[in-house]
Amino acid sequence: PVGTPRSGGLFVTSEDEIYAAGFDAMVSFRESRLDAPAPPEKLFFSSISLNNGNPTPLLFRDEVRYNGVCPLLEIRTSAPNYIRRDPMEYRLLGLNGEWIKGTAGQKLVFTNVNPGKYTLQIRSGDTEKSLSIRINRKWYVSIPAQILYGLLLTGLLIAAFLFYKS
Repeated sequence: PVGTPRSGGLFVTSEDEIYAAGFDAMVSFRESRLDAPAPPEKLFFSSISLNNGNPTPLLFRDEVRYNGVCPLLEIRTSAPNYIRRDPMEYRLLGLNGEWIKGTAGQKLVFTNVNPGKYTLQIRSGDTEKSLSIRINRKWYVSIPAQILYGLLLTGLLIAAFLFYKS
């Protein structure tokens, strides 16, 4: 977009194309296109950051997997349109199903996210985008590990019982 208009920075061609110039940019458009309907909104998940770590790009991903405890989950959204016509809303299914008002480019922050499957949804007007998030338990607190711990404890108890019996 043109920030500061420049004196004499407006020109109309014989083909009805309008050029508007400023100190920092220049745009061209046709007068007939001023009333054209706006293109549909496009929404993106830009990046994700877990536990204050480095952001990981998400532009072409529909699913994120993470192993371990996640006390802080930050996801940044974006939209390529400079002029926002519809407000954006988001929700994290699996944590809270309510739609929350926001803006494109906003950092969505969720705290104390337990292991499980979640779906982050954002919408603006008729456009909706979703991201599947799976947070797995660490291997040492997983169900197979707990079964192994139980078996080891049972084996130790039996061995101790047999040792002291003899």
